[in-house]
Amino acid sequence: MSNSSASGLPQETASELFIDKTTLLSPILTGVAYGMLVILVFQTLLLFKDARRKPLKSQRSWVFIAYVLLIFTLATIAFAMGTRLAQLTFVENKDFPGGPGAYSFSMNASIPVLTADSAYVIMSWLADGLMLWRFTLIYGDNRWLALFPGAIYLGSVASSILLLTAITQTGSILSAQAANFALSYWSLTISLNIILALAIAGRILYMRHQIHTALGEIHLKNSLYISVAAIIVESAALTAFWSLAFIICYARNTPFENILISPMGQITGISPVLILFRVAQGRAWTSSTMKEATSGTLEFNHDTSLNARGTETHEDGTATSSSIPVDPGHKFVIVGNHSEAKGSSSSQWEETKV
Repeated sequence: MSNSSASGLPQETASELFIDKTTLLSPILTGVAYGMLVILVFQTLLLFKDARRKPLKSQRSWVFIAYVLLIFTLATIAFAMGTRLAQLTFVENKDFPGGPGAYSFSMNASIPVLTADSAYVIMSWLADGLMLWRFTLIYGDNRWLALFPGAIYLGSVASSILLLTAITQTGSILSAQAANFALSYWSLTISLNIILALAIAGRILYMRHQIHTALGEIHLKNSLYISVAAIIVESAALTAFWSLAFIICYARNTPFENILISPMGQITGISPVLILFRVAQGRAWTSSTMKEATSGTLEFNHDTSLNARGTETHEDGTATSSSIPVDPGHKFVIVGNHSEAKGSSSSQWEETKV
């Protein structure tokens, strides 16, 4: 037991003080994540505002703008409620028995917490829905592949609704009913995030390998669609990693879950807005990008000093290499069958103006 007169600390155990510290860190990190989201939202909206001037993109731009604004509104509501809870916890009820951590835990069914949780749940619906759309697009609009993640998505939506209902009725997330729904919801939504992240990253890495085999290492650094940044953003890796860290802490029942849970809601909003930021820039994967990649045509962000290099294996077993200067704004079309078998490979590069 701490000595309050000697140290100035409240009369709490070391474990209670540690929980207080993690409870305080949560709104701080949430504020950092919200600030990042605000900046990203305004940058994305400005880009879509410019995109609306193009007639063919105007209608879709409005849909994306509405999506970003909805994410921003929900994130703002959740952040405001979290700020109010922090005031209640650390200012108005700082002498609550057990400390701020105990008070925060006792407020699970309060209006600020339920409002914030509801906003975060709806954000997760929107974010997971966008990821499911991106998954379908990157896999060539193959809706059969989307059946399994789609079923998980519907399950997570249903369990989240049941969770909020159970908390409202029982007044506590600790009730058996609410706890079961909470475990189901987090398991489903986090599993969906990880599955989609791995599937999308795997698809882009496969395309990256194909281009590396065909064009060489230098072109990987200049592609808009297969860079490391593209893989991280398109797969929503930030959400997947953060969610995985949370579910591990939650399963182990460690106080670190207090640090991760509130920022996770804001990060859930950051990932889809990052994807739409790349969409607004014209750097995200689209259905036309997939057609170009699978047909052998893909745009690269080339410098004038770069060359395209190819290797041909002839029937006598000898190999020759050649290079073609690349001008800005050009595309390369891969023509012919490429194989490592002796005498069966023929390669040809055609340069076309964008």
